[in-house]
Amino acid sequence: MAFFAYAGQRLTESQWIDVLGRLRATRRDIFLIGEGNNATRLGAFDGLFFYASNVFQGDEIRDFDRAQSLTARTYHLLPNAGRRRVWVATVSPGYDDTRLADGRVARVSNRDDGRYYDRQWQNAIDMRADWIVVTSWNEWWENSEIEPSERYGDVYLRATNTWTSLFRVQ
Repeated sequence: MAFFAYAGQRLTESQWIDVLGRLRATRRDIFLIGEGNNATRLGAFDGLFFYASNVFQGDEIRDFDRAQSLTARTYHLLPNAGRRRVWVATVSPGYDDTRLADGRVARVSNRDDGRYYDRQWQNAIDMRADWIVVTSWNEWWENSEIEPSERYGDVYLRATNTWTSLFRVQ
């Protein structure tokens, strides 16, 4: 089974190795994709993703995806690193947490009439991601939902369908 460990940096690599060792000792076949933006836990993880792709504006995502892809997919070339790791690109339609009143500094990544989402998908495909995940289906409070809505209709579901079709043929 594949699992995604959000905030994977909260445990050390040795702690993850211990947790996974105990799980695998019970004959559970765990494939763990760790969340983070560097390789500090890749000795334990089977792959790498970064949940908050929406922190990038414009074409910054291309540079980030390139670095993430190289980090994950070349890790096995290090001495004693073992198998190749999976790189999972994250795409997001946008982000806007300005309506949250929880004390955080508000952040906005404008959807730009769908172009923001398209740009993230195109970059993930161009970088030949092993897998792609979407942030998110229904996180309305962050305005990162692709679920049908009065505001966007089914635009993002149709876009997701188009992009996943393109991803499958790569």
